[in-house]
Amino acid sequence: MKLRYLIIFLIFWGCNTPESSVIYSEIKNPETGEPIQLSKKLIESKVDLRLLSMSDLRLLRNEIYARKGYVFKSKELTLHFKKFQWYKPKYEGNEIDNYLNEIDKSNINWIVDIENYVRPGKLFEERKKSLRFVDFLEILPEIKLPSGPENWSSAKIKSEIDQNVTLQALWDKYDKYGSTFGKISLTDSLFAIGINYASDFYNYTTFLFVNKEDQELGRKQLPLSFISTADNFDDMNIIVKDTAVIEYYRDVTITEDLKMIVANWNKKMEYDSIGHLIKTEFSDTTVVVEDFY
Repeated sequence: MKLRYLIIFLIFWGCNTPESSVIYSEIKNPETGEPIQLSKKLIESKVDLRLLSMSDLRLLRNEIYARKGYVFKSKELTLHFKKFQWYKPKYEGNEIDNYLNEIDKSNINWIVDIENYVRPGKLFEERKKSLRFVDFLEILPEIKLPSGPENWSSAKIKSEIDQNVTLQALWDKYDKYGSTFGKISLTDSLFAIGINYASDFYNYTTFLFVNKEDQELGRKQLPLSFISTADNFDDMNIIVKDTAVIEYYRDVTITEDLKMIVANWNKKMEYDSIGHLIKTEFSDTTVVVEDFY
């Protein structure tokens, strides 16, 4: 009889030790909204830790140490866990390792694996969320006026972006601006953002007039060049005479007082059937002054 009572006592005592009690985290499952259970292996649970933010992953990992009484060196973590009655700091440094059980170590390692897996993408996305359009405006170089197509290049910006994660995040967040090469500050709150476009036949620049809230208030499209080739054929679709190449150009310069000087001209080149240049003709250049804004 005594032996039976002893066995029952041992079973009851074992089920109520801290090692076997159910522990729920202060961090909640992002899918269900229920607290995450820390008293079982997370790797075997259905909790998708990849859905947690980087800050929540960090708190979840450190909560395992906190519940064992770890004394944090981080003031931020100390203040955070002091909010909970269960936090009783008493172990410093590697001393805490003696109080971590197999489940604790498994969960810590699993959270670290998740952090390493999602860290680059998570950090990038979280950084994007925190950035504003005014931050994007700040990284755009001011276009020095007067300015023409020869200065409208995004190559410098692109080279700088490759070296800076914040710039990459800004460019990714505001990718609708494409090949932006700079801005013209029209007023304190209005900007003209220049974007280059190109195809096999023509190049043009569009200036978008936007405010600090990323609202587009207008646009100005400036065609810069156009090339057309015309071939002479006979009825058999074979070249028998010559080839005429006509290049049309329209260059635009924006002046300091926000006017546009527009130059238009074309060049015609005629070739014989074996490719020898016969003659070249240039049209007269015309200059027109228009309002840019």
